[in-house]
Amino acid sequence: MSGAEVNALNLILDHMSSIEEALQGMGFQDYRNDRKTKIEVVEKFAEIIELAEKIAFEEKQRMLDFPWEDFISLRNRFINHDHGLNIEEIWNTSKRELKTYRKIINEALYSASSSSSNSQ
Repeated sequence: MSGAEVNALNLILDHMSSIEEALQGMGFQDYRNDRKTKIEVVEKFAEIIELAEKIAFEEKQRMLDFPWEDFISLRNRFINHDHGLNIEEIWNTSKRELKTYRKIINEALYSASSSSSNSQ
């Protein structure tokens, strides 16, 4: 894994943490009514998606258990072309899927650092 990919994955993890922190202690109705938090979460997801698109194909092949296509297609899932943002989909992804994504990315980073250490 290249240094740029390690940096991108670490930034993705940071943005995931920011989303989780922004939503901490909130229920769905609180989130729905909090414009500032909605904007913050959407911006972080946009940054995550942009970073994910930059990960090399070869690295994505090594992380087969990570749902890259689903992850990158979040943009489409979040936007309802008739009504703007799909707030419920953003909420569900934030609350249900980020933990799984985080686990897979952490495992990939650990594996990369272990193989890097072993090759030195």
